[in-house]
Amino acid sequence: MATPKVERDGRRGGQPDARVESCSGASRTTCPARRRRCSMRRHDDGGIGVQAVVFDLDGTLVDTMTSLPEAYVAAIAELGGPELTVDELVGMWHLGPAPALLAHILGRAVTDDETERLYEHAAAAVESARPFPGVRELLRALRDDGVLLAVYTSATRRIADPMLAGSGLDGYFPVVVTGDQVADPKPAPDGLLHACRLLGVSASETAYVGDSETDLGCARAAGAAPVHARWSASSRSGHHPPAAYRPADVITVLSARRPLCEGSP
Repeated sequence: MATPKVERDGRRGGQPDARVESCSGASRTTCPARRRRCSMRRHDDGGIGVQAVVFDLDGTLVDTMTSLPEAYVAAIAELGGPELTVDELVGMWHLGPAPALLAHILGRAVTDDETERLYEHAAAAVESARPFPGVRELLRALRDDGVLLAVYTSATRRIADPMLAGSGLDGYFPVVVTGDQVADPKPAPDGLLHACRLLGVSASETAYVGDSETDLGCARAAGAAPVHARWSASSRSGHHPPAAYRPADVITVLSARRPLCEGSP
């Protein structure tokens, strides 16, 4: 099967548009009654009470939170920047996608050639990225239950697409929104709201799963349900409930929630 192509708006080609389902001729995004019935039906039937789940990428779906930061640290040193530890670099992820992060650390504008050198350092880590144990099973279970899936990551398209393809997860996500598509990085809600629009659901019907405080802040700012992915080493400092200590716990956490729909008491 051919790998789905990603359209510029973040929606993958070759997949059905999640927004075409109608309710008396109106799209699901413009039919609150339909949305309410769908959410309640899922919950009453033992579903998870949301229409969509959006995931962060690094440290949530794939295990890159050592190899990728190490590549960035090496590239930054090569470009004359400060010597950083992996933890220091990871603490700056929230500053934005690779070019913005590099410019901040170097304290100056960066050239295309310098950004390319950063990507060259990162290539091996990106290509070797593998899903955390249990992630595939989680995605399969959600998809089989009819839950819409998407990714919103701070990574650029240049990083995210080969990472998803190399890990074999790209087929699960008809929508992928990257950090270079939005003006304001996490914890601003822009990217998550954009993913919800492409899926055709409201943020109130959506859960966002991520390993960092900026991910959880993004979910809250958007009005989505935050789920703290605690299965990676990068997420083990601090405790931000509701927490999932292994991928399968995401379903348990969301199933315990009340239905996420407008007008719910």
